[in-house]
Amino acid sequence: MNLKHTCSQSHRIGIMHTSWLSRAFKKKVEHNPKVKIKELVNKAQRKWNLTVTTSMAARSRQAALDDIQGEYKKQYKRIADYCSELLRANPGSSVTLKCYDSIINPLNGPDLWEHTNFDDVMPPPYRKPSHRPVKKRKRGPDESEARSQTHLSRRGQI
Repeated sequence: MNLKHTCSQSHRIGIMHTSWLSRAFKKKVEHNPKVKIKELVNKAQRKWNLTVTTSMAARSRQAALDDIQGEYKKQYKRIADYCSELLRANPGSSVTLKCYDSIINPLNGPDLWEHTNFDDVMPPPYRKPSHRPVKKRKRGPDESEARSQTHLSRRGQI
């Protein structure tokens, strides 16, 4: 019997990098784009028993958001093709799309749509707010606007 340990120890897990984590967190981020970083760190700890740093979780959340936004832009470009498919399957319909006027026939899937010669339609630009969100609590109509009386004011002093 050989009691000498010959296998090497590896502390680096090959699959755990930002792109893998972004694919693993994609469904959670797609459901809630403003998911907290700590929540993702805790999910990795619970599900895979892995310690993920907050910076790695933040990068993976951003990569998942970028991937989701990319799919969103790609789908938005096919809007003209979708309109063409609607008109092909339902020749009597018009853009003003009358809700219960006639039966709506089923459509083919996006991979069977005919590519039209219209220009690509781009989605509206996603803009992040340039300032920090307001943290001050909004007061109710019955609450006064006066500040707390714990500090003395210098207003009106000479």
